[in-house]
Amino acid sequence: MTSDDLPGIFGSIAPLIDHHGYLAIGAAILLGNIGIPVVPMEAAMVVGAVFAANGHLDLTAVAMVATAAAAVGSMIGYLIGDRAGHPLIVAKGARIGITHERLASAEDFYRRRGVIIVLVSRFLPFLRRWSGLVAGVSEMPFGRFAVANLLGALVWAIAWAAIGDQAGGHLDTLSRFLSGRGVLVVGGAVVVLVVAVAVVRRRGSET
Repeated sequence: MTSDDLPGIFGSIAPLIDHHGYLAIGAAILLGNIGIPVVPMEAAMVVGAVFAANGHLDLTAVAMVATAAAAVGSMIGYLIGDRAGHPLIVAKGARIGITHERLASAEDFYRRRGVIIVLVSRFLPFLRRWSGLVAGVSEMPFGRFAVANLLGALVWAIAWAAIGDQAGGHLDTLSRFLSGRGVLVVGGAVVVLVVAVAVVRRRGSET
C-alpha cells in the first residue's frame, strides 16, 4: 500500500511520513505534545504502523520514536509551565478569568490527582496538549509527573501502533473516527470511568 492508497486523513499526511519517516512521526508528536498540533498524532501513528506493515518502517521503532517524542514534548510543556507559566498566569489572571483561588485549587487538584490526570489526558487530544503545561504551572512534583508522563506516552504509543498494525481493511472507518468526534467520545468515556473508580475507592476507604 502506497501513500496514495490511504484514505481520508491518512492520505493527507502519508506523503510527509513517506518522505521523512521516523523524523516526521517524531516531529508531529513532539509538537503536538508541546501544544502545537501540526497533524493529528493518532493519524501519524496509524500511517507509521501501516508503512511498517508494508516493510517501509519498523513497528517497534515507530512505537519507540512516538514514546520518546510524546514524553519529551510534554516534559517541555511542564518545564515551560514550571518556570514561566505560574508568574504569567498570576499576572494575567484577571484578564483570562483566573483568580488566585482558582489557581490554588488547580494546584491542589494536580498534587492530589496529578498522576491520574496525566495518564488519562494522554488519550484525550483536547487535554493532552495542555497537560504538561498545566502540571508545571500547578507545581506537580517533577518525579511524579515524569513517571506518569513516560508511562502514559509508552501505553499510548503501543496502543496506537497496535491499532494501526491491525487496522487492515478498516482504515476508512478509522479515518472517519479520527476525523470526527470519535476520539472525544471514547476519551470522555475513559474520563467518566476513571472518575467513577476514584469515587468508589474513596468511599470504600471512608467506610
